[in-house]
Amino acid sequence: MSIPHQFEIDQSLRSAVKTLFDKVSLCPPQPRRCLRCGQEMQYLNATFSLSGTDCTWQVLLPICPCELESSHQGPSVTQ
Repeated sequence: MSIPHQFEIDQSLRSAVKTLFDKVSLCPPQPRRCLRCGQEMQYLNATFSLSGTDCTWQVLLPICPCELESSHQGPSVTQ
């Protein structure tokens, strides 16, 4: 009996996602500046999980204060 092709793709994708988050979750935050406004990035603690597994990761996501401010004002339009 052969393994369905879709199952092989799903397993490969899950393995790739797991590998990515295993690496990213171990990275310490690096000082970064926003390319738009030049302010130093702040880091938000985010939890990611892989559906259908018991895998979860804590990842520090860089975000600029200018993005937080603009998100309260609604969507912006860039021309």
